[in-house]
Amino acid sequence: MTDLKPFNSAIAVLPEKIKAYLFRADEKVKANATEIFISSNLVVFTTDKHIALTNLSSSDIAECFRAICGYSVHSHADDIKEGFITLTGGHRAGIYGTAVLDEHKNIKSVRDIAGISIRIAREIVGCADNLSFSSSRNLLVCGAPSSGKTTIVRDIVRKLTESFCKVSVVDSRGEIGASSGGIAQNTFGATVSVLTGYCKSDGVDIALRTLSPDVIVCDEIGSAADMTAIQDCGRCGVSVIATAHCGSFDDLLERENIAPLVGGVFKDIVVIEKYGRIKEQRCL
Repeated sequence: MTDLKPFNSAIAVLPEKIKAYLFRADEKVKANATEIFISSNLVVFTTDKHIALTNLSSSDIAECFRAICGYSVHSHADDIKEGFITLTGGHRAGIYGTAVLDEHKNIKSVRDIAGISIRIAREIVGCADNLSFSSSRNLLVCGAPSSGKTTIVRDIVRKLTESFCKVSVVDSRGEIGASSGGIAQNTFGATVSVLTGYCKSDGVDIALRTLSPDVIVCDEIGSAADMTAIQDCGRCGVSVIATAHCGSFDDLLERENIAPLVGGVFKDIVVIEKYGRIKEQRCL
């Protein structure tokens, strides 16, 4: 049976006018949709093509932006300056426009919203079945943006809990657990704690001090603070499963903060291609 739930969930917050255009798309398109792009055109991307549904005006884009913010733009100020808003269901709306900078040239807000890209989150039970991993070893799952890293990590968490492993998920962007009202909506076992919205360094520190996990899971590492937090896990005897952006193993070694951990902290490396296909797996 065609599963339209992820698509319908991703567009639920949009204005009725925009939803009407999207509902008219072919069911196969909706079932295979990976991204909805809202700019001068309304475009649906699938696993193998893109379909332009209609033209949009600047007022249409502005209305979509307000709707995604729950018509309370101010309450999402911190997310907006980071360039995204996480929606119920774990979908992520990337936002771009004109940056507003402070006196130190840091982004403090975004105005004149020019477009929104909604990445559709899907829970694919069993997608990590071909992956070799252990709760006693650190694992780094790498790939390009939208390659399926987070989808695979969700399934790894599910599989770990089947063996009664205690897992703490530091879900900075709210995408792994897709929490709503503090409750993870994805299929996790009873031994998983999800820390939603914490920066990785704070979340890891809290998990280590208060939750006694066997494994800590976090998404999209890259900063020096992330690396320090991950090294702290090793000192405490806790394993780490994390994701990082890169196109290949060689690209990973060019990542300034991550490279020193490859082969030391992270001995198991998996590089995936589009839609979660394993491109390369190394045990160092």
